[in-house]
Amino acid sequence: MNGDLLDDAGATCSTSRLSAAEKANPRQDDRFMTQRLITHLNQNIEYYNRVLWYSLDADCRYLLLDGFKIETFVRVPPSSTKASANTKTEQIW
Repeated sequence: MNGDLLDDAGATCSTSRLSAAEKANPRQDDRFMTQRLITHLNQNIEYYNRVLWYSLDADCRYLLLDGFKIETFVRVPPSSTKASANTKTEQIW
């Protein structure tokens, strides 16, 4: 009847006197806060990647980079050569 609930014994429990906190939907709140957190992390991904990277131990960073081939390029002034402006010089690892 009008928002009332029946328990197992048939007695009614009125929901009309619930407070706002009691009527709240925690699952809906969780979904909203999860989406808000994901949006924030995506908008600030470079910052959090930097924080995580620098919080790692130097040995851990080395192990994560071990095996990657990193090419470096040196800018050559246009007057010194007629080749391309970027010349491959070496591989670090």
